[in-house]
Amino acid sequence: MPVTVTTQEILDAIHRAETESPDEAGFTTMELSEGLGLSSFPTRQRIHRMIREGVLEAVKLRRKYIDGRIADTPGYRLVKGKA
Repeated sequence: MPVTVTTQEILDAIHRAETESPDEAGFTTMELSEGLGLSSFPTRQRIHRMIREGVLEAVKLRRKYIDGRIADTPGYRLVKGKA
């Protein structure tokens, strides 16, 4: 049976993540997928819809990879005043 997650549940998860890590300027698809317990495909679908609605915006995030490199990676963050 498919897992159903509402836009509000996604926004709540993002707000919690921002509260826990205020220095972080957003989240990756994988980070949000893990936080919601969803696979990346439905998470990407929701992210794209929220970008079209003007709730999220695409950003570059700096992340440390398993090999120790720090590099820019695609990410997303809430648009201020929209959520």
